[in-house]
Amino acid sequence: MANIALVEDNPIDSQIINAKFVSSTHKMHSAADLDSLSTEIGWMDIELLLLDLNLPNSKGIETLKAVKVSFPYIPIVVIIGISTAEISSELIACGAREVVCKLDLDKLDLEKLISDILVNESKSQ
Repeated sequence: MANIALVEDNPIDSQIINAKFVSSTHKMHSAADLDSLSTEIGWMDIELLLLDLNLPNSKGIETLKAVKVSFPYIPIVVIIGISTAEISSELIACGAREVVCKLDLDKLDLEKLISDILVNESKSQ
């Protein structure tokens, strides 16, 4: 079982994402901002981060950069409202493992995506 951290300040988006893991073998831990991530979840053995970029105490690509400094070895899946190839490329270049558009969450098999990342991560270690 993998410990996954979800950093999302919108309760509705958080519920949608958490609902995808109801029957999962993964354990989801939620935080509403970067401070909560560090204080409430940072001490846990987190294996993957799901990260919204626009949080109360951080906005945009700076959110990803801050998280990469604090958690340099944890793969990060960025969840954004609107995605373009240019934005996705920039986020990947800054350290995101994947970029997922919130509008695609309905049709995306998020659990499979995460499982694939975790398998690839374990192979590379």
